[in-house]
Amino acid sequence: MYGHFAESEKKDGLPPAGEAKVALAAYSLLGVDAGWLSPKADRWFRTGAGGIPGGFTLVGAKTVSRVIPTPAGDIGLVFFPQAATPGKAPSQEQEQAALAAGKALRKRCALVLGVSPWGYMGERNFLPKAIGVYGVILGGGEGVGFGFAVPADAKEILWLRPDSQGRAINRLDLLTLPKQGEALRWTKGNTFEADLEFLDDAVPSDPAMATIVGKPSE
Repeated sequence: MYGHFAESEKKDGLPPAGEAKVALAAYSLLGVDAGWLSPKADRWFRTGAGGIPGGFTLVGAKTVSRVIPTPAGDIGLVFFPQAATPGKAPSQEQEQAALAAGKALRKRCALVLGVSPWGYMGERNFLPKAIGVYGVILGGGEGVGFGFAVPADAKEILWLRPDSQGRAINRLDLLTLPKQGEALRWTKGNTFEADLEFLDDAVPSDPAMATIVGKPSE
């Protein structure tokens, strides 16, 4: 499970300090394996709750790479750096750093995923440059959310973007991994399943989470 935690869209950029302990408990219950955490959110958690959620990594102006072992083979994960303006497009240097990090992982991993805070336009412009390096881009930042896209000019890359304010989550199931050095053809129902799942009244409430955050009616 992956997640983002960056600045909110509130005027001061972050929720009230008193909510940090609640957020920490909620994310701890979710059991995030690989989370992208902005510097401002990192300070908010540490100041208000004394620590950050397990599984999250502080990502500043430089890329952070990880290798995740799976029964089907190693998966490379690159947390893209935060741009000078959070949630928006990166510099050319940051793009090059993300490509270099992905290429390094591609040498040993069957699939490389990028976790991005660059916003719709920043990611869209990056996709053609990432062909042959990244197989999946998990987006974030400004712009529309969607279940998945396979752009015509970057057919080797599966692109997903979440909705804002936590209203929906992306679910991606990888049904197969490519052989080392080969590109995976993204075909829904064959090589992957993906959806943007809205957390509306149709989603049953988790009693353990409701204990932490309260019921919607409260």
